Amino acid sequence: MLLCILAPPGGGDGGAAAVDRVRRSCVAEFSGRRAEILAVIAEEASIDPAIIDAETSVADLGIGSLDLVELIFKIEERFGIEVPSHGVLESNDVKVFALLEAVEQLIDARSGKVSTAQPAR
Repeated sequence: MLLCILAPPGGGDGGAAAVDRVRRSCVAEFSGRRAEILAVIAEEASIDPAIIDAETSVADLGIGSLDLVELIFKIEERFGIEVPSHGVLESNDVKVFALLEAVEQLIDARSGKVSTAQPAR
């Protein structure tokens, strides 16, 4: 699981720039499939994926409950999976990173792979 510490040591004038660098490096850690999942989410929210951190919820991105349903449909179509109507994805207060992990686990289950993603909470 990727953990990002978003509080720069010592604060100071460069705090915002330091936080931005950490956020960008956290997003840069995602490659391949995770980056593709994140891109679908960012596109739905019309945001730069670099603003997403470990504490960002889907609601923080402006995705309401109806928008979440549309996002789930897009994810299902894009990755050829079926997202259950219960569990971690049933509320827009879910963290984006938990959504990434849940989708990755569903993709792995579909393809018969053992997922290396941590269980979504």
